[in-house]
Amino acid sequence: MFSDILKNLRKARELTSDEVAKAVGVSGGAYRNYERGERSPSFETLIKLADFYGVSTDYILGHNEQSDPLAVYALDEEERKFFAGFLNKPHAVRKCVIQTFKPLFENFRFKVIDENGKEETEIFDNLFGLFIISISILLSNSTI
Repeated sequence: MFSDILKNLRKARELTSDEVAKAVGVSGGAYRNYERGERSPSFETLIKLADFYGVSTDYILGHNEQSDPLAVYALDEEERKFFAGFLNKPHAVRKCVIQTFKPLFENFRFKVIDENGKEETEIFDNLFGLFIISISILLSNSTI
C-alpha cells in the first residue's frame, strides 16, 4: 500500500522518481525501491516525503482516507493544478514566497462580484488570502 501511494502521488504530479528523490535528499535508486516496496524510508525521509507531497505521514502510510489535500476546496482544474504546483515546491521556497509578499498584501482591499452579482469588498488580512494572491503573482510570472 505504501509503495502504491508514493507512486500515485508522484504520477499525479507528473514528476520523475529522480525529481522526487532529489527533493527529499535520497538517491533515485532508493526512491524507486520505496515505490517497488523493496525498501522503507527512514522516519526523517518519510516526513520529508509527506512535506514534499503536501500530505500527512498517516496518508502516505495508508492510515488516512483523504487522498487529495485540495479536495476540501471547490477548485476547478486550472486552480487545482496551480495549487498542486505550489505545494510541490520545497517548504523553504513556499515560506520565502509568503514572507516576501506578506507586507505587500496586509489589509489589501479589492472588490469582488459574487455569483449573484452582489459586489463585496474583501480584506485580505489573513494568511490564506495572502497565500492565494502572492502565489498567483509569483507563479504566473516566473519559474521557481
